[in-house]
Amino acid sequence: MKKKLFMTLLSVLMVFSFAMPAFAEVSSKNFDLAQNGSSINVFSYLNVDPKGTVEFSINNITNQDWNIKVILTNGNTGNSVERLLTKASPSGKFTNLTGSDSYIIAVKNIDNSSRKGTLNFSWTGTWGGFIN
Repeated sequence: MKKKLFMTLLSVLMVFSFAMPAFAEVSSKNFDLAQNGSSINVFSYLNVDPKGTVEFSINNITNQDWNIKVILTNGNTGNSVERLLTKASPSGKFTNLTGSDSYIIAVKNIDNSSRKGTLNFSWTGTWGGFIN
């Protein structure tokens, strides 16, 4: 009886100590972008965990056709990646990001008309400092 209880407690302890929970921050940013290259960022760095992920989507745009780029820039190196989102494909993901780096996420309007909507995003990590 004692051995079974001990083994059960040991199993529970091992599950909690070896399980790696994925905690993610979630946020959104409303935007109102002028035409042809107008952009805005979220004013704070995203500190991403090693091999982390940033997921994002664009919502609340009433226009039928739209083209918005989501740009993720490494605050340490200046390197950036981007994804083009459209009404047909309104979400995306950046994966395998360098850990312990801070990133800036931004949206850029590449259409000839102004666009208003919401950028929703989440990432594995924490908030960083404010962008100067």
